[in-house]
Amino acid sequence: MRNTHYHPGSVEGRVKDIILQHTLQLWKKADLTLNLSFLNDGLGLDSVELVEVIDECEDIFNVHIFSEFLETPRLTIGKLIHFIEKQLEENKPGK
Repeated sequence: MRNTHYHPGSVEGRVKDIILQHTLQLWKKADLTLNLSFLNDGLGLDSVELVEVIDECEDIFNVHIFSEFLETPRLTIGKLIHFIEKQLEENKPGK
Protein backbone atom coordinates (compact mmCIF):
# COMPACT_ATOMS: atom_id res chain seq x y z
CA MET A 1 0.00 0.00 0.00
CA ARG A 2 1.38 3.36 -0.99
CA ASN A 3 1.64 6.12 1.56
CA THR A 4 2.16 9.71 0.46
CA HIS A 5 2.26 11.14 3.99
CA TYR A 6 5.97 10.83 4.65
CA HIS A 7 7.91 13.60 6.30
CA PRO A 8 11.64 14.00 5.65
CA GLY A 9 12.85 12.03 8.67
CA SER A 10 10.60 9.11 7.92
CA VAL A 11 11.81 8.87 4.30
CA GLU A 12 15.36 8.29 5.49
CA GLY A 13 14.31 5.63 7.97
CA ARG A 14 12.10 3.81 5.49
CA VAL A 15 14.74 3.85 2.73
CA LYS A 16 17.27 2.42 5.17
CA ASP A 17 14.78 -0.32 6.15
CA ILE A 18 14.37 -1.22 2.47
CA ILE A 19 18.15 -1.37 2.03
CA LEU A 20 18.49 -3.62 5.07
CA GLN A 21 15.92 -6.01 3.62
CA HIS A 22 17.93 -6.26 0.40
CA THR A 23 21.30 -6.69 2.08
CA LEU A 24 20.11 -9.63 4.19
CA GLN A 25 20.75 -7.64 7.36
CA LEU A 26 24.53 -7.67 6.75
CA TRP A 27 24.56 -4.00 7.77
CA LYS A 28 23.28 -2.22 10.85
CA LYS A 29 20.94 0.70 10.30
CA ALA A 30 23.36 3.01 12.12
CA ASP A 31 26.08 2.11 9.60
CA LEU A 32 23.97 3.21 6.61
CA THR A 33 25.35 6.72 6.34
CA LEU A 34 24.06 9.18 3.75
CA ASN A 35 27.36 9.23 1.85
CA LEU A 36 27.56 5.42 1.53
CA SER A 37 27.29 4.34 -2.10
CA PHE A 38 25.14 1.47 -3.27
CA LEU A 39 27.70 -0.28 -5.42
CA ASN A 40 31.22 -1.68 -5.06
CA ASP A 41 32.85 0.88 -2.79
CA GLY A 42 29.89 0.99 -0.41
CA LEU A 43 27.09 -1.50 0.14
CA GLY A 44 28.39 -3.76 -2.59
CA LEU A 45 25.02 -4.23 -4.29
CA ASP A 46 25.01 -5.50 -7.84
CA SER A 47 22.87 -3.83 -10.50
CA VAL A 48 19.94 -6.23 -9.99
CA GLU A 49 19.89 -5.61 -6.24
CA LEU A 50 20.02 -1.86 -6.82
CA VAL A 51 17.05 -2.05 -9.19
CA GLU A 52 15.13 -4.07 -6.57
CA VAL A 53 15.79 -1.36 -3.95
CA ILE A 54 14.72 1.36 -6.40
CA ASP A 55 11.56 -0.55 -7.42
CA GLU A 56 10.52 -0.97 -3.81
CA CYS A 57 11.16 2.73 -3.09
CA GLU A 58 9.00 3.64 -6.08
CA ASP A 59 6.18 1.43 -4.78
CA ILE A 60 6.40 2.57 -1.17
CA PHE A 61 6.69 6.29 -1.84
CA ASN A 62 4.60 6.42 -5.04
CA VAL A 63 7.36 8.16 -7.00
CA HIS A 64 9.09 7.47 -10.30
CA ILE A 65 12.86 7.23 -10.22
CA PHE A 66 14.23 7.78 -13.70
CA SER A 67 16.83 5.40 -15.12
CA GLU A 68 19.10 8.42 -15.72
CA PHE A 69 19.14 8.96 -11.95
CA LEU A 70 20.52 5.45 -11.48
CA GLU A 71 23.47 6.43 -13.65
CA THR A 72 24.42 9.19 -11.21
CA PRO A 73 28.14 8.94 -10.49
CA ARG A 74 28.59 7.32 -7.09
CA LEU A 75 24.90 7.01 -6.26
CA THR A 76 24.60 7.24 -2.48
CA ILE A 77 21.90 6.61 0.07
CA GLY A 78 21.69 10.36 0.68
CA LYS A 79 21.20 11.13 -3.03
CA LEU A 80 18.35 8.61 -3.23
CA ILE A 81 16.68 9.99 -0.10
CA HIS A 82 17.01 13.57 -1.36
CA PHE A 83 15.56 12.59 -4.74
CA ILE A 84 12.55 10.88 -3.10
CA GLU A 85 11.94 13.80 -0.74
CA LYS A 86 12.07 16.22 -3.69
CA GLN A 87 9.57 14.09 -5.65
CA LEU A 88 7.23 13.90 -2.67
CA GLU A 89 7.40 17.68 -2.23
CA GLU A 90 6.67 18.27 -5.92
CA ASN A 91 3.75 15.83 -5.83
CA LYS A 92 2.08 17.34 -2.78
CA PRO A 93 -1.56 18.26 -3.30
CA GLY A 94 -1.92 21.93 -4.11
CA LYS A 95 1.48 22.18 -5.79
